[in-house]
Amino acid sequence: MAELHLRCQPSLGDDPAPDWRFSAQDMCRILNEIAFRLLEGRVAVGDSWTHEYDDGLARVTFQLDPPEDREDLEAFGTDAGATVLPVRWSLERTPRGPRTALTTEERARLRIQLKPLRDGSRSARIPGVWRSTGRASFDPSQRYGPRTPLVLARAGQIWSADEETLAGFLTLAFDVEMGGKAIWPAVVAASAGRPLGLDDAVEELRQDVIRTVGASHPGRTTDTWARTVDLLLGDDAADQLERDRFSDALTRLFADAFLSALAAEVLGEDAGTRVRLAGLGPWLSATLPEGTPPGTEWLASGEVIAAAERLVDGLAPLQRIAVAARHAISYEEDPEYARVVDMLMGWAVTSAACAPVISGTSRWWSSCLTSALTHRMRLSPDEVEVFARSAADLAPELLDLLHSPI
Repeated sequence: MAELHLRCQPSLGDDPAPDWRFSAQDMCRILNEIAFRLLEGRVAVGDSWTHEYDDGLARVTFQLDPPEDREDLEAFGTDAGATVLPVRWSLERTPRGPRTALTTEERARLRIQLKPLRDGSRSARIPGVWRSTGRASFDPSQRYGPRTPLVLARAGQIWSADEETLAGFLTLAFDVEMGGKAIWPAVVAASAGRPLGLDDAVEELRQDVIRTVGASHPGRTTDTWARTVDLLLGDDAADQLERDRFSDALTRLFADAFLSALAAEVLGEDAGTRVRLAGLGPWLSATLPEGTPPGTEWLASGEVIAAAERLVDGLAPLQRIAVAARHAISYEEDPEYARVVDMLMGWAVTSAACAPVISGTSRWWSSCLTSALTHRMRLSPDEVEVFARSAADLAPELLDLLHSPI
C-alpha cells in the first residue's frame, strides 16, 4: 500500500509563500481526499488538478508524483518498506500591490463611525497596542494601514466589553464554529489584502492578537474574564481543571473571533461583503436580542423573507406563540435540535440570512428559519427533519417549505 506525503508550503511554482501554508487539519483532509480518489481510481500518478482557497483568491495546483525514497522526502512517519508518493503543489495569488490612500468619501464615513466607538471603550482596561491616540490619521503607512483608527477603536470596544456582552460574543462565535470557522474572515482577509498592500497589516494584527490575548486571557481584567467563564459554564459543575480547560478553549475562540472582526476593519469596504459580514456579524450581534440582524446587510433575500412570512401568516396568533415556545424548550431539552439551531444561528450572523420582525413570532426562531432556507443546500436531510420536528404539528407546511426550492 502506498503512503502519501504532503508539505504544508508549496514545493513547486514561483511563489514560495512564506506567509501561506496548509494547517495540520487542512493536510489531513487533503491527504484523505487524495487517498480515497486513488483507491477509487479517480486519480493516478502523474495527474494534476487545481483547487481554489480563500474564497477563490488563492489557486493551488496539486500533482501526484512517482514514488520517491522516504528519507529524501523526510517522510519519517511512514513504514520503512512503504512506497511513498509525494503530493507536490504550487500556489497562484494576485501580486502584492502598494498601499493607497482612502477616498475622501470613505474618510468622512470613518470619522462618523469612529466617534461612538471611541466613546464606548474604557481605555484603562485596554492594552497599549489597542489604544487610540490623538487625532485620527488615515495615513496608509500606519501599522494596520489607512483604517488603523477604526481597527483600534473596534479593538478597544470589544476589549472593554462587560461579561454579558462578551459571553454573547463567544456564544455566537461558538455557533459559527458549528457550521464553519470563526477564523475564516481573517484568513481570507490576508489574501484579499495582497493587492492592497495590506497582507502584512493583517499579519501584524494576527501577531498582536496572539501576544495580547495569550498574555492576559482576553481580558481586560481577570475578574471580567472569570465572570464571563462563570456565565458560560452556567450551572454545570466543574472542578478547577475542567474550568481551566474551558477557559483556555474560550480564549482560543475569542482570539479567532476578535482577529476576524479586526481583520474585516483593516480592509473595510475592500474586504468584500462575505468577509465583512462573517467578520463583524458575531460581535455586532452580541449586544442585540437573539436572532436580530446586526444591520440590513445581514437580512435574508426578499424571496426567503416572503416565504417565511407566508408560512407565519398561515398560523393563528396562538400557534405563532406556541412555535416560539416550542423552539425555546426544544433548544434546552433536545441536544440534536440545539446543535442544528446553533449552526443556523452561526450562518445567520455571518451572512445575509437573518429575518426581520415577523409578527407574532420570536426573532430567534424566525432567523433560524430564514437561515435554514438560505443555506438549505448545506443541511443534510436529517438536519432538516430535526429542525422541523419541534413545530411539525403546529406548522405542518414547514417541512414542505424546507424541501421546496426558492
